[in-house]
Amino acid sequence: MSTSVATTFVLIVLARITDVTLDTVRTVAIVQGRRVFAAILGFFEAVIYVCAVAKVLLNMGGRFLASPSNSVSHSASKWCRSSQEMALNSQRA
Repeated sequence: MSTSVATTFVLIVLARITDVTLDTVRTVAIVQGRRVFAAILGFFEAVIYVCAVAKVLLNMGGRFLASPSNSVSHSASKWCRSSQEMALNSQRA
């Protein structure tokens, strides 16, 4: 295994660990009612996730996720979804 493959593997694993950790912290923040903080975490969580997935797909030979605008748009949609979930949860309480 070459050094670049090993480095890529480690970076993807670390990105996924960070992504899942941020998701857990975001869930706790939602339960505690800290909406803005949870929405910001959701945005960064999505950026990390999309970058990790894009790295995997680009290494497979696909070029359809090469645009950074895809990462930003996916992150923004995750942020909107988090905001909507928090609004619905506050209405239920």
